[in-house]
Amino acid sequence: MFKLSDIGIGQKVEVAQPPKCNCGSKDCSPVIVGSNFESKEEVIGMAMDICNEWDCPHTFFFIKFKYTCAIGLHECIESGETEEEDNYEWNVYKLKWEDIKKIRGYVAEFGEIHFAVVMEETKDGDFKIINK
Repeated sequence: MFKLSDIGIGQKVEVAQPPKCNCGSKDCSPVIVGSNFESKEEVIGMAMDICNEWDCPHTFFFIKFKYTCAIGLHECIESGETEEEDNYEWNVYKLKWEDIKKIRGYVAEFGEIHFAVVMEETKDGDFKIINK
């Protein structure tokens, strides 16, 4: 498992927490079941939906698939008179995991990130939310 610092996310960013597990074990690590998705695009869509739940446009998502990854940046495409009037759009970049320097570059270039969703695909095709 990788750490948030591996992709350039610092401590000042609020990160989505894993869903709560009702089994009663504090060692349980809940996952999002991969078979619920037909494609990587559906997983990316779920990450966007989680980001859109925050009432802030400065959001970001990162999904590490087995061999590739997807970075989603919520970028301002048109400035309004106030920040509430700004128009934002999701830009998704797909890279190989080996391109970690490029990944850090995208994160650093994006600048102001307040909230992030970071996920990793497990060996069995499920997804874990990374929050450390």
